[in-house]
Amino acid sequence: MGERLDAMGVNHPSGIPNNYEISPAGVSKAVGIQVLCDHLGLSVEQAIACGDEGNDREMILAAGLGVAMGNAAAALKEIADDICAPVSEDGIYHYFAERGLI
Repeated sequence: MGERLDAMGVNHPSGIPNNYEISPAGVSKAVGIQVLCDHLGLSVEQAIACGDEGNDREMILAAGLGVAMGNAAAALKEIADDICAPVSEDGIYHYFAERGLI
């Protein structure tokens, strides 16, 4: 399926087998962070991105700080700058709270 989507020229990150997030070429979570940062007058280096699957890879790499969830896929944990507790333990909340970000 991935090859067929490649031939169509669409972006299709997948974090779960046989599950694709299809968007127009050039559109991704990383682009979304850039657009939001531009809108807020921030640099992408000031952004924190949190994710748990392969479909979050571009976003984790694009942000100034990429945080993988404790339950994240091993490949995502390898590229992340930091790892927080799993989703089931409110990992993002505690990560931000411990750093005085909320």
